[in-house]
Amino acid sequence: MIWYKLEDLINGFGASLVVIACFLNRSGKNEWNGKPVLSLNYRPEPQWKQEAPVVAADIQAGNVVWEAKKEWPKLKKAMEESAGVAVSTDRLKLIADLIAKLGLDTKPLEELRSMLSS
Repeated sequence: MIWYKLEDLINGFGASLVVIACFLNRSGKNEWNGKPVLSLNYRPEPQWKQEAPVVAADIQAGNVVWEAKKEWPKLKKAMEESAGVAVSTDRLKLIADLIAKLGLDTKPLEELRSMLSS
């Protein structure tokens, strides 16, 4: 799991992982390895492997986008047509501002915000 690698990296700098913060928590868990998981959006979703019949059928039907950046218009249209959770560009800006205060790279969030607003 990526969190173990991330925690090792953080520990390597002499720091400690005390909380996990994310935009969207699909895991259904509010804690990982004794650390709280904080999110702006909490939406538990089932996890599937590619071999699962329900996933295999979607792959065969062409309902899976493998390269999101290349197919962003298709994804954006699907999101607009769905009754799913709308992503607020204001929330992304808030997250980007918080990440910037921590001295981390905000470029990926800014790119996502730009794609969502276009």
